[in-house]
Amino acid sequence: MKRLLYIFVCFGFINPGFSQKANQTKKYTNTFDTLKYDKVIAYDYNGSPEMQIVIQGKVMPLKERMFKQVELTKEQINKFNNIIGNTNSYGGGTAACFDPHFGVVYFKQDKIVAYISVCLGCNFLESTPDIPAENSHKTDLCDECYARGFSKSGRKNISALVKELKFSHWELKSELFDK
Repeated sequence: MKRLLYIFVCFGFINPGFSQKANQTKKYTNTFDTLKYDKVIAYDYNGSPEMQIVIQGKVMPLKERMFKQVELTKEQINKFNNIIGNTNSYGGGTAACFDPHFGVVYFKQDKIVAYISVCLGCNFLESTPDIPAENSHKTDLCDECYARGFSKSGRKNISALVKELKFSHWELKSELFDK
């Protein structure tokens, strides 16, 4: 039973109102600032349940789940990289589910070099490679527990980009995360 409780606490099945503190002394490097890529494409897709934008090395092979794709401008790439690399974008709670609808894939010579799947409904993202800023808000629950969910400002910034791209699932209407 203790092990099950530890899993629930450390992997985000927790109340968003837990006590947490930012790790102010550590400097976080944004992995995506040094990533080598020549094209970034954002995808509006149905990733439920648990489906990331890249599956077995391919961008969402289930075409019936793909709604729209847009190649991001340099400005949009910088905006997104700044959001995901900013420690202020994190610190909130998460839901136990993961049904992403917004994916971003970085390519170098048409090969996938990185990808991010975002679920605003569940309030977090999954990324390859990892984003160090996600672990910037330690909780009081255990030594290795972090508030990896988006902060209100992180949610608003991602939602604004999703809306700008004219993708679905940009509205923030969660009673749990938006009140």
